[in-house]
Amino acid sequence: MEELYVLAFRDAISTVFSTMLSVEVQVGDPVASRANGYDVSGIISFSGEMVGAAALCFEAGTAKNLVKSFTGMEIATDDPDFADAIGELANMVGGNAKSRFDGKNVNLSCPSVVIGNGHQIHQRKDMPLVNLPCTCSAGSFSVEVTLKESGSELSAAA
Repeated sequence: MEELYVLAFRDAISTVFSTMLSVEVQVGDPVASRANGYDVSGIISFSGEMVGAAALCFEAGTAKNLVKSFTGMEIATDDPDFADAIGELANMVGGNAKSRFDGKNVNLSCPSVVIGNGHQIHQRKDMPLVNLPCTCSAGSFSVEVTLKESGSELSAAA
């Protein structure tokens, strides 16, 4: 994945969490491995001139802490508002990153949220993968990104 797009997500994570949650995030060096074994994930997909997805992956305790910072109240993980808050975080990070894609025509999906102990997210194998490990006062989490410019090889595979 091009460094421009990795930096777009790194900056988006820092900006969104600082602005919307008043939480400072330290984004670690990108690694090319999947974020497995998380309890809560917010996923946003990209289409258009860039295709792929970004998943914000949390342990339950970290997700609860971040939702509390975001909404100002404790919300149980089985409450629909909890999933809405996680989805909105994914949407804001994805939208902020998209705004940094050098004028590319890119669309965002509605966010999806997965809640379940130790779940795994499987992305397309033919996509470059970058995992951005993050730490903050609420706990640790990862942002897993698969993204590349669309082209004929992707159109044929779809």
